[in-house]
Amino acid sequence: VDLLCHVILYFKWRLRKFFGLEGLTKVKYSKQLILVVVTILLTIVACDTPDQDAIRIGTSSIGSSYYTLAVAISEVVHEYAQINSTVQAVGGSAPNIFALGNERIDFAITNSFAAYSGFYGLNEFIEPIDLKIVMKGQVTHRHFLIRKGSGIASPYDFVGRTIIGERPSNPDMRMIMDSLISIYQLPKGQINIVSTTNSSEALKALQVGSVDAALFPFSNRNALVQQALNNEIVELLYIPADKRDEILVNLPKTIHGSTIKKQTFLNQEKDIPTFSIDTLLTVRADLEDETVYRVAKTLFDHNQELAVYIGSAAEWTAEGALRNFSLPFHDGVIRYFREAGLWSAELENDQAMLLNIRILK
Repeated sequence: VDLLCHVILYFKWRLRKFFGLEGLTKVKYSKQLILVVVTILLTIVACDTPDQDAIRIGTSSIGSSYYTLAVAISEVVHEYAQINSTVQAVGGSAPNIFALGNERIDFAITNSFAAYSGFYGLNEFIEPIDLKIVMKGQVTHRHFLIRKGSGIASPYDFVGRTIIGERPSNPDMRMIMDSLISIYQLPKGQINIVSTTNSSEALKALQVGSVDAALFPFSNRNALVQQALNNEIVELLYIPADKRDEILVNLPKTIHGSTIKKQTFLNQEKDIPTFSIDTLLTVRADLEDETVYRVAKTLFDHNQELAVYIGSAAEWTAEGALRNFSLPFHDGVIRYFREAGLWSAELENDQAMLLNIRILK
């Protein structure tokens, strides 16, 4: 199944690249088409030189936005840097960080909270993981979805309700929940906080009415959220920006404030202040500088190729990566920044500070 999904995504990218079909969003796959695609891919693989470099890219489950992005990265790196790669669906962000530490993978697409926790040996990471960052991309929100008709208009209405406020693979969600309870001075014992393992389970609980609200991880224009809004199952909870900022004071810096702009989702009539974390491309710290440099240069220089494959990749720019970075860059990436004239003495100081903080911890 993994190979077949990779094949379909690869062929979709080839169609876009060859015909310039940036607007192509849906492709119908018949048995005959899949057979043709498999044949084409096997031919390409057979023609590859056996002595090429190879890298392993870890990501979340097949079909997720992270997985699609990983496939895009794999194909662009193969096309322009002549580096072979495999995309491995390791699981959530934390499992991918563990996989970096165990050298099961070389690169990983993860959220910044898991990367930060792994780098400093916090939360589920007993020992620090030796990793660096390559790129920074789109944000992923943590926001409350309220069951339509629940009567919840603000967090004050959480009292006496059942709220999905944690998920084992996302410990940052419970931190947000606890900080919100503290800032709003809610009686914690009168809120039934429950856990789910994935987004589908959370939405199902909202749909059947077994919970009243859910702290939910999603990106802009997420299809699952849009469908739940369209079907009038949920609403987005409005938390004023000043309250959101108070809640953030108690949280790690990798959790930051952002805004879900109006009309991000269909019929969303106003801006929604929210909590967000960044998406990162992380790498084993001991991976050769030359390999990391070639990957970074290829991805930054061919950003539009990535964007054709998946729209959110447009945010994975060199300039964006350098804004407010919270973990140190790999030396191979810094080499690219220097060549591009983007690395400054101030950034060098920031890099040194991040490395020194880890030593002190």
